[in-house]
Amino acid sequence: MPTFVTPQTGDKQNWDVERFSGTIHPIVEQKARVGGQFKAATFTDAGTTALVTPPIGSGIVITDFIISIEKVTSGVLTVRFTDGTNNVDILVAQSTDAPVNLTFSPQGRWRGWEDARIDIIAAGNNVDGSASLGYYFISDVDVLPFAEWDALRG
Repeated sequence: MPTFVTPQTGDKQNWDVERFSGTIHPIVEQKARVGGQFKAATFTDAGTTALVTPPIGSGIVITDFIISIEKVTSGVLTVRFTDGTNNVDILVAQSTDAPVNLTFSPQGRWRGWEDARIDIIAAGNNVDGSASLGYYFISDVDVLPFAEWDALRG
């Protein structure tokens, strides 16, 4: 597969050349497929875990969630964007009456603000569960301070 360089920016572009016709097609891939990562944590007691923390000046885009909690008395699992000052709950799952098993893949650029990490907060008696999160980081060019980010949420 040949690699070409864009003269204006110096960026490398990947292209596919068809074997018989010689037709050239650009190869385009989603950032989540190229730079995606995942983190997972298991909970057997109440507490807060900083599941994913972005590099300073960066942000996080969520690509996938997998949450599982056993039925326990007053069990709650919260997934939260936070920078230590501002908090936005993404998901609050209560497992008081039934276990919670949830998996979804958000398609709407679920991203946090600058320096916002993702915390998992387990609360209740004998909380027993796990959380897995797919994500990728965005650079300081694409990330917003909290006030601007919050204003865009409407």
